[in-house]
Amino acid sequence: MDSKKLAFIPLSAIIAVVILFFPLPAVILEGLLVLNLVFVSLLLTITLHFKKTADFPLFPTALFVLLIFNLILHISITRHILIKRAVFDGQVISMITSFISGSNGLINLVVNGIIFLAFLLVVAIAVKGAVRISEVAARFSLDSMPARQMTIDTEYNSGTITEEESIVQKTTLQREFDFFVALDGVSKFISGGFIVVIFITLVSIIGGIIIGTKLHNEDIIAKANIYVPLSITAGFFAQLPIFLESIVVWVIVSRIGSK
Repeated sequence: MDSKKLAFIPLSAIIAVVILFFPLPAVILEGLLVLNLVFVSLLLTITLHFKKTADFPLFPTALFVLLIFNLILHISITRHILIKRAVFDGQVISMITSFISGSNGLINLVVNGIIFLAFLLVVAIAVKGAVRISEVAARFSLDSMPARQMTIDTEYNSGTITEEESIVQKTTLQREFDFFVALDGVSKFISGGFIVVIFITLVSIIGGIIIGTKLHNEDIIAKANIYVPLSITAGFFAQLPIFLESIVVWVIVSRIGSK
């Protein structure tokens, strides 16, 4: 595989390390959040034009990189929420939090909780389906590989195809198998990412309340009204790319697997 095509992998790793270990302003984090959503949406658009695995052999790698980037970005935003507390200066997250929660404290908790749980249910169904469909595609590719290789050998021995064509077809067959195996692995990472985001969201809520009540002697309800809406909104933004990535897996397996 051409090393130039893989140059984005170490570059993405460097950016991820910078985001993880060096606190960035909220405006930059939210800009990267929107950029991540754009990239995932672009990936979904690209998959709609897929006809074969050779069209985008780096697809599983790109999906994996975007997933890791999304998780690291969510960790950084959660850290920013815990540090800033009531003076959190993220405009996008704060605006959406205010829009969906209203002004009443109890309504804040109930509305945010219901919306987030409903969205989690939808994402969980999509992720589970993506994992299952990728497993089936990988298994089918493995089971059909010997018969397809035998067909290529038969065509070569009968003179229907040349030796060069036989090598090309076998190479394409092997790459297709590698593609579906890699996609199966990435779909399991997506499932793990779904769980990790829930865990980080819970840590943000519980940790924020503990920090506010124990270290700053503040009212627990007041702290809950701050950390619960912000953490849930940040969790929503982290789960949205995971949901789109699950849809991407569905689309790519359905389009290529049906051909």
